Amino acid sequence: MSTKCEGCDCRSFRRGGLIADVCGKCHHWNWQHGEKISLQDSIAKGVDGREVGMARVDAAADEGWKARADTALKEVCETRGEFTTDRVWSVMGYALDEDEKEVTPTAMGPVMRRGQSKGWCAPSGRTKPSDRSTNHRRQITVWKSLIVNGPQSHSPCPTCGGTGKVNT
Repeated sequence: MSTKCEGCDCRSFRRGGLIADVCGKCHHWNWQHGEKISLQDSIAKGVDGREVGMARVDAAADEGWKARADTALKEVCETRGEFTTDRVWSVMGYALDEDEKEVTPTAMGPVMRRGQSKGWCAPSGRTKPSDRSTNHRRQITVWKSLIVNGPQSHSPCPTCGGTGKVNT
């Protein structure tokens, strides 16, 4: 249901008992409790919430499990050009149909973030359905290794030998 707000060009949307208003002029959101927040601030709050959530999950995970996960991620990065977290779970010894009993599956997010900050891997920008039955075929990130076969992830150019300069 959509209704017009008084005093501005907002439209109210009611979904499942929740009310959200968005102004057509300034793109501010009006939440049910009356707070006005810009769309940009709303996105920032979502990003902040993600970071806080990842920090909490990482802090709660067992240090031994995190060390095993980091080791498994590095091993996968050194041997695969592209991979998903399914492969990391597998290297850690979890079967595709096995649930993670030691830790919440969301603990893999901070592991991947650490691998990214160490220069081991980066998101490829693609996703694929997970092969793990516990994920119910949901889309997961395809990662690309930055250290496969050592620090150089591609063969040197036969023309320049990897220097960028043409040998004459």
